[in-house]
Amino acid sequence: MRIYCVSIYRYDHETNNFINLYSSFNLSSFSFFTRGSVKEFLVFFQDVVLKKSLETNTIRTSVTKDEYVIHAFLNVNNLCCCITTDLEYGSKSAFYATQLILNNFIDENSNYINKNAIEWPQLNNLLEKYQNVSNIPIINVQNKINETKDILVQTIDAVLERGEKLDDLIEKSAQLSKASKDFYGTSKRMNSCCAIA
Repeated sequence: MRIYCVSIYRYDHETNNFINLYSSFNLSSFSFFTRGSVKEFLVFFQDVVLKKSLETNTIRTSVTKDEYVIHAFLNVNNLCCCITTDLEYGSKSAFYATQLILNNFIDENSNYINKNAIEWPQLNNLLEKYQNVSNIPIINVQNKINETKDILVQTIDAVLERGEKLDDLIEKSAQLSKASKDFYGTSKRMNSCCAIA
């Protein structure tokens, strides 16, 4: 799982367009000579996805292009975070990461409203941090819930299996009890003929 690019955009009502405030890239998996082209490609497709989101008036959008997935999240503050990932990086994880990144951005940059660019190097750190989805707190909670659910399912299966075994034992004890009563009756009849007085 890999994040290639994270970008923060501001929607400008006057131009009816998105302005890229800051972007961070992780292109280490590409050849040095192709990184410039890949960077242009990623920015271009983020722009396309943002325009599509604007046209369809959607808050969350995921678009797949070849082996890349662009996830865009628009919030109520006219901000958008785009994350470009590989196919393995889940959309749920990507959208949680976009929300966390936008929350951090708003907390640290309250003066973004009229800016066309902001220097925010912490985005580089967040890109590295969220390369590993286990660093997204809600994903950790979801993983723990899934583990607990699996354990509960196994426990319930074991209890049901024990219940079936108990039912078999009860049935066998009922048969044994009937056989014991039959044996007692038979032995009483047999002993009655040999009564010693």
